[in-house]
Amino acid sequence: MSRTQRLAINVVAVNAGWFACVLGAANGLAWAGPIFVLANVALHVWVADDAGRELLLLILVTLIGSAIDSVLTVAGVLVFDAGMVASVVVPLWMVALWANFATTLSVALRFLRDRWWLAVLLGGFGGASAYYGGAQFGALDLGVPTTGSVLAIAVEWAVVLPIAVWIAQRLRPDAASHEEVGGDHG
Repeated sequence: MSRTQRLAINVVAVNAGWFACVLGAANGLAWAGPIFVLANVALHVWVADDAGRELLLLILVTLIGSAIDSVLTVAGVLVFDAGMVASVVVPLWMVALWANFATTLSVALRFLRDRWWLAVLLGGFGGASAYYGGAQFGALDLGVPTTGSVLAIAVEWAVVLPIAVWIAQRLRPDAASHEEVGGDHG
């Protein structure tokens, strides 16, 4: 499979996973998104060049993101109704979203390696936008005041995305930085 094909599949699968999780949670089907993401993650690991390292990356990023989101939940920044098991842990569909996101680190977001300020900016803007969008669909509520919650999420993602990119780079030190995505290198 060419690099361009992998990029296209990754972008489509991650966006479909986001919608499956968010719309499922918003419509009383909190289990639907995690099932879709599980299939996406399984396929992603199966086609990865180094499945063991890719799986480790997905696990680490999912644990880090879920832990930080759990702190934001306890702090009242994130409020969930759908799929909650305990008041101190984010619901499974949010955990699935972190695994879903982690699949981008070796494919769609690979270009962020060694571009730390871009990772900070993209993380802050993209992360806050995704959570705000999820709230608009009704999957979660943002704490009051909403502006403070959005800023807290932006800070979370401005820190987490560069860390996730760094972890991905450390797990694959042989992978070239700034590799062009458009080539057909297989």
